[in-house]
Amino acid sequence: MPLISGADFIPVKRFRNGHYNTFIPALFYQNPKVNYTRKRITTPDDDFIDIDYSKVGSKKAIIILHGLEGDSSSGYVLHFTDYYNRQGYDVICPNYRGCSGEMNKQIRMYNSGTTDDLHLVVKTVITPYDHVDIIGFSLGGNQVLKYLGEQLYDIPKSLRKGVAISAPVHLHNASLELLRLQNFAYQIRFIASLWKKALAKKRQFPDQIKLQLFKIWNLYRFDEYFTAPIYGYKDAKDYYDSNSSLQFLETLEKPALLINSYDDPFLGDLCYPEELAQDSNNFYLCTTEYGGHVGFAKDGSDRNWFKEKTLSFLELKEF
Repeated sequence: MPLISGADFIPVKRFRNGHYNTFIPALFYQNPKVNYTRKRITTPDDDFIDIDYSKVGSKKAIIILHGLEGDSSSGYVLHFTDYYNRQGYDVICPNYRGCSGEMNKQIRMYNSGTTDDLHLVVKTVITPYDHVDIIGFSLGGNQVLKYLGEQLYDIPKSLRKGVAISAPVHLHNASLELLRLQNFAYQIRFIASLWKKALAKKRQFPDQIKLQLFKIWNLYRFDEYFTAPIYGYKDAKDYYDSNSSLQFLETLEKPALLINSYDDPFLGDLCYPEELAQDSNNFYLCTTEYGGHVGFAKDGSDRNWFKEKTLSFLELKEF
């Protein structure tokens, strides 16, 4: 039942290309100005998470989770923060460990399934609000769906709904898609950033991290030789299998919407679980023919479709 049509997303011809709609908005769109106020919270393992707030004095709020190697200043986060502020929401943007401009203290940073940090953020920020929703992009979208479905935490009643955008709900399938030659540029962009953080961690924990950078030239190998050992997984596939949100969609505790484009260069064919959505009460799926990865631009200036689609779902408007 909860299949939501994405047929109303009709970009102009040049944006009907997944790569074009991925990198043009990310690299060339002008981002709105957002005034953040930062608060640092302490984690149970004596680390820290920096949370950026953009408040309008509301009793309702949106938590926005960024993607891999993003932060609260990522263009898509700024666009959604500005949009939801104008819709009367306070917006709360946590920066994952190691993503706020200062390296975190513990050996662990963040990954696709670190929902313990997400739960800490939810508990920390939710009290002043009548209700809170969560929107996650890419890796952050996987975290949202995993958090709402894995049934590990006492999720507050005032947390209403979740939205995942361009989310790799089957992590292994998505990682194999990224290994394709046509996605080489994305791999280089991510690995360049992740190398720096891996080296910083090596300097922090020289006896615990055995790092051989010559073995790491794509994201799969980064997860094989860095992420998996740091978090105690056998290998990259074990990490992917343990943290893919697809396995938790049947047990979602709150209504959640997944918006994925079929031309997303980051996603494989298992990231569009239509049959599961048809039989679910809480999992809603919206797929589009075009849109790329966290792109969804109709032309050189209009990127409103996925903002409006999320708001329609959160506020129960016609969608």
